[in-house]
Amino acid sequence: MKFLVSGTLAALFLVSVPLHAQEFRDDWAGLKEGSWTQLYKKKFAGAFFDWNLKETVKSVGPNELQLESSTWVLEDPKIKTRTISLKGLPGSSQNSGKKAGEETLECEGKKYKCTMWDYVNGDRKIRTWESKEVNVPGNALKTEETNTSDGEKSSRKAIKLEETIKVGAKDLKCTLFEVETTSPKVIIKGKTWLCADVPGLEVKSELSIAAPGKPNANELWVELRDFEKK
Repeated sequence: MKFLVSGTLAALFLVSVPLHAQEFRDDWAGLKEGSWTQLYKKKFAGAFFDWNLKETVKSVGPNELQLESSTWVLEDPKIKTRTISLKGLPGSSQNSGKKAGEETLECEGKKYKCTMWDYVNGDRKIRTWESKEVNVPGNALKTEETNTSDGEKSSRKAIKLEETIKVGAKDLKCTLFEVETTSPKVIIKGKTWLCADVPGLEVKSELSIAAPGKPNANELWVELRDFEKK
């Protein structure tokens, strides 16, 4: 049976849940001021509710951008500004990419030749598998990232190149990725649909979230409500 929880209870449920299913910093590269996306968390821990996240690009520099993040359950938005460093990533003025070899990846039964690239973004070490044979959000069939400061490791790999998801009146062509993030505090596994036309890329996610060493995981469903890319 579906049921809605109160705003207070939903906020307590979500206090330790990350803003996004998974966030690689270069997902925000190339955006102009005023671009925005609004997601909502539709289900968490078996409860259905309406928890909103709107992120707006407030300013853009050569190697960073500022996002204004507004979150709310039913009412009373909480607004914060965060800065995302793009230094060393593809598209930045200080791109630190180094070729790390070649490897063939398979998606939907077809093999693609990929070039592996290594990037350094502060405490983050990123490796991408990029192929000229496909055009996917984030520019890579596979991405792995390690944060040396907190031990967090994230990965995503394309498992379906094209799937259309309707958001309002818009039909969005998405790529389906299998994702996993592990850290000393949380383990996230599942799948996410990304679209290059959407700021931050995320259109839909279906995830399981658990604490390390704990057998029980909670479901988290995230869907895109609206967006504007400038």
